[in-house]
Order: sequence, then C-alpha cells, then structure tokens
Amino acid sequence: MSEALIEIPLPSVSGMDELLKPSDHPVKGNQRLVPFINIKHFGTFPVIWVSPYVTLEPIEKDSPAVQVVHCIVLLAKGPPHPNTAIITIRADDLKKCPIGPVEW
Repeated sequence: MSEALIEIPLPSVSGMDELLKPSDHPVKGNQRLVPFINIKHFGTFPVIWVSPYVTLEPIEKDSPAVQVVHCIVLLAKGPPHPNTAIITIRADDLKKCPIGPVEW
C-alpha cells in the first residue's frame, strides 16, 4: 500500500522569542523537561522544539525514505543570542532520547 503525502504550508516564525521561552509548566523556575539528542562528534544538546508533522525523507544520500521529524536544538544560550540548529531525526529515534531539564 502506498502512502500519499500531503503538502502542508507552514507559517514562518517571526522571531525566536516564540520558541525560546519556558513552557507554561516549568520544572524548576525557568526550566522544562526536554529530550537531549547526541549529535555525532559535537556533543549532546537539548531539543527545544519538535515539528508536529512526521514526513517521509531519506536520512542519508541514496537511502530509502523513512519517517522523520525536524527539530530545533539549542547549541548555546548566548550571549549575545541563542545559537540553534535545525536537525532531522527518525521519529522512532527521538522517542529513545533521554529527557532532562533545560533552562534558557
């Protein structure tokens, strides 16, 4: 059975203030629990946003498409501003990431 893909336009994010703020239910002060992902050769970083959409994409060049999600990871809090990166990870692998507190 073939899965049909639906193209959904995503609104642009006007500023990082929408993403880089504590949740409504902080753990301790301004901290909240997030998954931590290990990026090979760079270290472990907190995932501060996960796309609500699962897409079918190849992870590596010339590999078959798998279910993935796009995430924003916090590389550094700053100053002068937070340093983030967008990554793609298998949806199942994200569920296996350890959870821990992060503050920004």
